[in-house]
Amino acid sequence: MINTKRFNTMSNIGHAKYVVNYHDGIKKHNDGSDFFDIAIFKNKKKFNAFIGDLCNTGYVEAKMDIYQDESHSGSPIHIVTEENQNINY
Repeated sequence: MINTKRFNTMSNIGHAKYVVNYHDGIKKHNDGSDFFDIAIFKNKKKFNAFIGDLCNTGYVEAKMDIYQDESHSGSPIHIVTEENQNINY
């Protein structure tokens, strides 16, 4: 995976209304995998403001593609693909 600033969003995770996972392109776990920070919001206005701040500081939204992999007993595998696009929040 390319070391770029990226983020992805989720909604309605447990009691959290809006969740943003973001990677600064630098932080790593001990095994070398990317470390994602997390931000949780109850309010859509604050959520959108945070996304706007991320975009203004060079972060790009990473979309999650899900497909079935036969080597993992049919369990879904998540692949992150990066898309450089103009995001208006």
